[in-house]
Amino acid sequence: MLDLAGIDLSTKVNGGEIIIDRGKLTGVLIDNSMNLVDKIIPEPTKDEAIKALLSAQEIAFKNGLTTISDAGLTKNQIDLIDELHQDGILKLECMQ
Repeated sequence: MLDLAGIDLSTKVNGGEIIIDRGKLTGVLIDNSMNLVDKIIPEPTKDEAIKALLSAQEIAFKNGLTTISDAGLTKNQIDLIDELHQDGILKLECMQ
C-alpha cells in the first residue's frame, strides 16, 4: 500500500510523519501523512460501511465498550452514523 501511495524512505509530509525504524518503513503514518494513503483507497459503499460499523459494534460490545470516539470522521460518515442511530440499528455511542 505504501508503494501505491508513492511513499518511500525519502517521502516528507508537512504536518505529518512517516515512521522509519532501522532504515525501513514501518507502515505507521501520523497525522497528514495518512492523506497519502487515504486518497488511493476507494470509499466503501453505504452497505459496506453499515456492515463494517455493525461488525465493529459487535466487537466493542463483546469487549465491554459502549462508547467510542473518532475525531477523523467525514461528514458522510457522521451522517450515516446518525441515520443508523435514529433507525435504532446502531446502538454503540459514537462521540464525534
